[in-house]
Amino acid sequence: MSTKVAPVDNAERSDLQGVADDSKDNEQANADALANADTGQSLISAAQPTDDTYARSAPMISESNNDSALQATLMGDYGGMVPCSSCDNIDVTLNLFADGSVLKTSIYNSPETPRSPLFESGIYRQDNDTITIVYESKNIETYHIQDNHLVMIDEYKKPDNDYTLSRK
Repeated sequence: MSTKVAPVDNAERSDLQGVADDSKDNEQANADALANADTGQSLISAAQPTDDTYARSAPMISESNNDSALQATLMGDYGGMVPCSSCDNIDVTLNLFADGSVLKTSIYNSPETPRSPLFESGIYRQDNDTITIVYESKNIETYHIQDNHLVMIDEYKKPDNDYTLSRK
């Protein structure tokens, strides 16, 4: 099955990739600090960032969104059964974390050829009632936030009601 997603302009893609790069830099800086920590220094103080890198890579929820209730309730687990052209259906689970990271698990039910579950990780950003996810594989998905549901937006920026994930 080929999933088509809405195109993302290069500025937005560049912005998301920059945040991902900053996050990796911050993780390396923290690892270096832990490795070089003085004997008497606590692990917590050694892991503290020494610049504003963490502030730039902290949650990707848009600061311009005034609807804090929406932001607070967005994080969590979403799931649903979506159509599949080479199997009965796909059981999808999407985990959105407070740090802006995401994990997507796709389990293919009765595939034509045996297939292992697919695990994809990446980062997400919320802009008003839309969430954009960029996976490590560079795939991009966009969802419309609708109450306790995420509805995938297709390549024509139309909701794909067959690809709806509900809050668990």
